[in-house]
Amino acid sequence: MKAETAILMVNGGLDPKQGRWLDLCLPRLKASLPAMPFHVYIWNNTYANHALRRSLNALPWVTYLEAAPYEQLEHPHAVPLQRLYTLARDEGAQLIVTLDSDAHPLRQDWLVQLVAALKDGAALAGVWRDELSNGIAPYVHPRCLATTVNFIEQHNLRFDRLRASHDTEQSDTLSHFTRAAQTANLPIFPLRRSNVNNFHRLMGGVYEDLIYHHGAGTRQQISFWDEAEQAELSQRYDQLRDAAAERLFTDYEPYLGWLQGKQTDTPFARKMQALQQLASSGAVGADHHAGPMAVFARGGTDNVTARVRAAIRQVPGVRRLADTVRRGRAERSKQAYRPVQMVRPIGLSDLHAAPPGWLVTGPAFVGVGAPKCGTTWWHSLLLAHPQVVPNRGNFPGAKELHYFPHFQSKPMSAAERTLYHQFFAAPPGAISGEFSTSYLAYPNCIEHMAQAEPDAQILVMLRSPIDRLRSHLNHMRANRAKWFEGLNATWVKLFNHYPIYAEAAIHSLYAVGLRRLFRYYDRSQVLVLQYERCRQDPAGELARTYRFLGLDDSYVPAEIQREVNVVPSVLPRYTAEERQLLTAYFADDVAQTVALCPEIDLDLWNDFTCQAQE
Repeated sequence: MKAETAILMVNGGLDPKQGRWLDLCLPRLKASLPAMPFHVYIWNNTYANHALRRSLNALPWVTYLEAAPYEQLEHPHAVPLQRLYTLARDEGAQLIVTLDSDAHPLRQDWLVQLVAALKDGAALAGVWRDELSNGIAPYVHPRCLATTVNFIEQHNLRFDRLRASHDTEQSDTLSHFTRAAQTANLPIFPLRRSNVNNFHRLMGGVYEDLIYHHGAGTRQQISFWDEAEQAELSQRYDQLRDAAAERLFTDYEPYLGWLQGKQTDTPFARKMQALQQLASSGAVGADHHAGPMAVFARGGTDNVTARVRAAIRQVPGVRRLADTVRRGRAERSKQAYRPVQMVRPIGLSDLHAAPPGWLVTGPAFVGVGAPKCGTTWWHSLLLAHPQVVPNRGNFPGAKELHYFPHFQSKPMSAAERTLYHQFFAAPPGAISGEFSTSYLAYPNCIEHMAQAEPDAQILVMLRSPIDRLRSHLNHMRANRAKWFEGLNATWVKLFNHYPIYAEAAIHSLYAVGLRRLFRYYDRSQVLVLQYERCRQDPAGELARTYRFLGLDDSYVPAEIQREVNVVPSVLPRYTAEERQLLTAYFADDVAQTVALCPEIDLDLWNDFTCQAQE
């Protein structure tokens, strides 16, 4: 065990200058070590800062982890906190303290007081945020929050439990910890803001003369729930934040003294008055205590009208982070598909470097098929979960590594099995996997996969074979045929009618692949999903998938219904006669598939319902 008390810190965005907050915080943390032993766990989002990486790795009382440039964090603060917590808990920590990197202790006994409160029975101790009481009920803020592993585990709390898209209750990072303590009637030890002088309600906070916190929004542009949306808000706030930071770093003692009401010289007092004027010149200094949002303070969210709730959801600032995440995913989905990993075996050069603190884990899950069954959609929902990270494939479309088709009938060497394992790395509390739709039908893929990763969880997604066949043909006619542009009409006709049709039909014959799969993997390792049921009940089937993978199943992605990988239709719909012919062709395989997978609901494949009854 490294220490009973763990301090969790998340640093930065993409600006390397944000590393200087750690330069301010860590010496003051180290100075308090003699009074209370602890170990610090730091997650750094500024992955380009190599000097900071080297300096933190050199500190024996610090464990350093870093973000991956190829992962889009669902939340840049909450998700890393959960990963740090998982590591600290597994290393024996019993007391957990979160501390923003732009916060630091002002007295050596700061931690002694927080830990004493916890040992006296408090469920939570720390900075009490009530500056936004017109928009959200007061709560202990993660800028400095102390609690116990016992409280977290008993109440099934997670740092990365984000607000669902359908949830109308206003919340902020870790505010659900306070609600859990209040619901259980457990005591809370609040550190209230003790500033004598203020230049902004959300910045330059001193709490019981124990903790300083520079201010909300130091990692990204944000606006606030109880302020009217104004175009200049973010810009003004950034100006004030940066100007105040310069005062802190260049005139530390006078700056803190002014906030605490101590005598400061007149020239410095004028500098602080300039900050006050900047804060009061627009939305930055607005401190609204009236209006429709005040209903939160009077009676909580249960009394908020539907009209006010709808207005809250429309405030762009509230949704900015989610919009940024969605744009990032949309851009990745637009990347041109380059079938590099299909036409040649992938090697070490195709791996992203594993970030510091991440472990090579092998795949926690492998999706094996079938193509055109919604696997890209389902994989995007897996990646949306805070506990799932992308694999290390360094090429567009790394959802599908297509590793095993390259071996065909050749045996795999130990080095080739190890290489596949290397493609999957994750930080503590997270998993990684892939979804290659070729594996179920392609010869020998299941056998090679079982040799390489016998303990992986397997995902199979199936669709009515007739609808799947048409979607597959449409996809290949619309995409793969472009590879053959310039050929004469005869060659194009041969391409369309021979290799394309045969390949598409094989992927609609599920039973052969399933029998091979169950020969090598225990039934408990395999989750069979039905595309049609996932479309009918995406939340329920996704929660079932999350549970199967050992993930928190309460999480619901904001864009659970968003369609991905949609290909415009270039084929006519099947006629009734064509569907009858295809039903007869696939009937035996469907019967075998249902025998192997009784969870398949034939009522959702109505072409085969009558066949089953006969």
